[in-house]
Amino acid sequence: MIILISGKRFSGKDTFAKVLKNILCAKLPQKTIKISHFADHLKCKFAKVNDLDLSQLMINGPYKNKHRAKLIEFAQDAKMSDQNIWVKSLTKFITEQNVDITIVPDLRFKHELNEILNFGTNPDTLNVVVTIRMQSSTTIRESRGWAFDEKIDGHISEVELDNFEYFDFVVGNHTNNLENIGAVAMNIVEKIICNK
Repeated sequence: MIILISGKRFSGKDTFAKVLKNILCAKLPQKTIKISHFADHLKCKFAKVNDLDLSQLMINGPYKNKHRAKLIEFAQDAKMSDQNIWVKSLTKFITEQNVDITIVPDLRFKHELNEILNFGTNPDTLNVVVTIRMQSSTTIRESRGWAFDEKIDGHISEVELDNFEYFDFVVGNHTNNLENIGAVAMNIVEKIICNK
């Protein structure tokens, strides 16, 4: 199973992924469950090329935000030679690590979704694909450290899925209360497990 999570910056994608993983691990202890990002391999290469601290690029915070615009540019340049370079890195990881459930909290493009759907329906890698869209108000995102930046927030990587209407679940993450998000995650897990 592959769970793809989409949403704006600071909408709670990574937090929701961690909550989902904890619940899934408790419900399905015999399964291998991992969180992996399309951007993980990108960040490794970007850090190496630019002599940056990879551990700081992997977490949301001032360091990552300082380098975000250049990271986006780096990703777009790499995709010029192969649009699916980061998707291929992720599907290779899933296949090689023999992961039962992969949670991907950085779905940003339609082509990523299409490639994962194709990977999921391939008879050799048969996977159920679940899509989730996180939504948070501007006020809540600001309380988490978000500040509008036209170059970043207007970029296609932030807006391409804004009008996509076919997410399996839409999560209104309008508080910073983990109990609320935990209840929503539990509800989604119950539906996923029952429909598997």
